[in-house]
Amino acid sequence: TSTSKDGKIIDKCSRCGDVKVAQIISHPTKVVLNNSNFVYDGKVKTPTVTVTSADGKTVDSANYDISYANGRKDAGTYDVKVTFKGNYTGSLTTKFTIAKANQSLKIKSPKKKMKAGAKAKIKIKANKGHGKVTYKVSNKKIAKIKKGKLVALKKGKVKLTVTLKATKNYNQKKVTITIKVK
Repeated sequence: TSTSKDGKIIDKCSRCGDVKVAQIISHPTKVVLNNSNFVYDGKVKTPTVTVTSADGKTVDSANYDISYANGRKDAGTYDVKVTFKGNYTGSLTTKFTIAKANQSLKIKSPKKKMKAGAKAKIKIKANKGHGKVTYKVSNKKIAKIKKGKLVALKKGKVKLTVTLKATKNYNQKKVTITIKVK
């Protein structure tokens, strides 16, 4: 049996050559993974494989070997190849995806109120392996960023946006807070 047509097992009489039993073996048509969409968590992914035949029955795992693409830990798309053996020949391939994870980000400092002339170090709490950190203010006349500190210049409201750039395994993350300068 190949992956494109049915086969059969024939039991012939060794003396007379008569066919006693002819069993049709339905060809394998589909490889199904227990999960084909993962989210990055730093761990290797090895989804479980089920192979079904043209008649809708499950093909016994003794009839095939499974090979997984190397890696399978970082965000990306990976192949799973099923190579048939025994009464089957050929192979089928399917894919699974590991999506980028969302980054966690919290602005711990500065507080939401500052006095004009004050400076506050910008402190954040973020996930391990986060992307490059950038800071931006909405109005440079009210406050500016200097050497990782927010400097309050004059009275008003200003928005501070902290961005963690996207990486190989993480999506970009932005958090904005409003600070009132007195």
